[in-house]
Amino acid sequence: MKLGGNIVVIGDVMLDVYISGQAHRLSPEAPVPVVAVESKTSTLGGAGNVALNLAHLGCKVWLFGVKGDDVAGKKIVSILFANGIENRLVTDYNVPTITKTRVMANSQQLLRFDEEKKSSGSGMLTEINGILEGDVQAVILSDYDKGILSSDLVTSIITQCKAKRIPVFVDPKQSDWSRYKGATLIKPNLAELESAAEEKAKTPDDIVRLAIKMKCKYNFGSILVTMGPQGMLLLNIGSPQFVPTRAKEVFDVSGAGDTVIATMAACVCSDYSISESAQIANAAAGIVVGKLGTKSITLEELKETLEVVC
Repeated sequence: MKLGGNIVVIGDVMLDVYISGQAHRLSPEAPVPVVAVESKTSTLGGAGNVALNLAHLGCKVWLFGVKGDDVAGKKIVSILFANGIENRLVTDYNVPTITKTRVMANSQQLLRFDEEKKSSGSGMLTEINGILEGDVQAVILSDYDKGILSSDLVTSIITQCKAKRIPVFVDPKQSDWSRYKGATLIKPNLAELESAAEEKAKTPDDIVRLAIKMKCKYNFGSILVTMGPQGMLLLNIGSPQFVPTRAKEVFDVSGAGDTVIATMAACVCSDYSISESAQIANAAAGIVVGKLGTKSITLEELKETLEVVC
């Protein structure tokens, strides 16, 4: 198995920080656990995690987004450099780098601190268009609703990509999907599909019906709905395809959606069909949910898993 491709990732870049240790007593000052800190680690989150997954799958990656002029922003830049990811981040001096700090004790999350303010990505369009003039095989829009992917920016990118026949993969967090109209593939989870469709799905048939409704309404090529323990639903051409989950044990679902969208794009760029790509992405998700914290897939792990499955 060989994956690759030249892929542009655009979206909300974050730094995920983990403070880990042991908690064996309560504080005398308040009824809260006392964590004896053993380690502090940082990794890329959001669109950064998508880019990291792609790099570990063997892709050439350009990452567009916004960071602050701070320590977290510098850490993100160093991680990008270490993993061979092309840094196209814009520095916004008026906002902090989006940072999510999780306090972990005895392998359980106790608390999360979020540092963020919405920022605009409109200044990136000229450089994005310049990159799209080159040998780009796919674009991923990783939208965490932090302000980077405005409606105008998304519409411009999709229009440009359609003209150049570059597939666009979307991971949506916003309930208004009109901005994503015409995308090659959109990958909501079930809650996001229900929010966008303004309707709850009570049965598998309801999920299929909502997916068809949204696919037709916004002219998507495909919809891939992730449903946690229930696996995935792929709506492409022909009959809906349910893909059962392959996760043996779930420790943390953080970043699983990033792994799915990254693996889908890498597979399509490597000439796998949408259906085959969904099967492989499902296997990739099963690997990362078995890891604690935001972790990316590696090509070696994916190969090993697929060999066992096959």
